[in-house]
Amino acid sequence: MSLIRTGLVLGAVIYMMPTDSKRQAEMIHTASDTLVWGVTYCDREPAACNQAKAVWAQMVEKAKFGAALASDLAQKWSEQHGERKRNSAVPGAVQPRSIGDLIGADAPVSAQEAQPGTTASDPAALSNPSIDG
Repeated sequence: MSLIRTGLVLGAVIYMMPTDSKRQAEMIHTASDTLVWGVTYCDREPAACNQAKAVWAQMVEKAKFGAALASDLAQKWSEQHGERKRNSAVPGAVQPRSIGDLIGADAPVSAQEAQPGTTASDPAALSNPSIDG
């Protein structure tokens, strides 16, 4: 969706570009004057520029505080709710849960693990698994 939107905006900008060489030169001159005006703003308005720098420094400090707070909260949450075992071979990889973790360690995994002579749908076979060798 954003690719289509970007294409439409870019197409509109290209469509509005002048084709006459005189108008193209005027557009280039206007764009360069605007760029120079923006770059030299701090030279013309040093007080406003200093105030903007102070506000920016405050915002950076607040962003650092917010990131540290979010990191601490996430760490505390993961400690309280338990974190999955990490795979030591791949740093940062989470090991998938085993079928035993999902259904319980005592439950049989397949119908073959149920007691001989019973069906897999038999509650007694599922609640008391034994494998005869």
